[in-house]
Amino acid sequence: MAKTTNNRSRVKAGPPKEKVPAAKKKAAAGKAVVEVKVKQPNSTRKPIEPVTEEQRRRMIAEAAYYRAEKRGFSGGSSVDDWIAAESEIDAKLARDYVS
Repeated sequence: MAKTTNNRSRVKAGPPKEKVPAAKKKAAAGKAVVEVKVKQPNSTRKPIEPVTEEQRRRMIAEAAYYRAEKRGFSGGSSVDDWIAAESEIDAKLARDYVS
């Protein structure tokens, strides 16, 4: 039979709760508090510079080449590789600019 442990003894106690007078509790009970958390930008990320049309074309050409290489340069067509690579690169660029 497995031995069970009491996990309660491992939980650390938090800071003591502040005592609030009953009058303040009643006044606060009628008010809704909405807390908005603002996402801070990640300071380690470099700003993304726009990609020129020439850079985009080179990225697509490279991705199409690797697609053809992956299948051993046999079968398929270069047009199909280009279209698939273009779709892949455009999706990646859109994802990078939105994030």
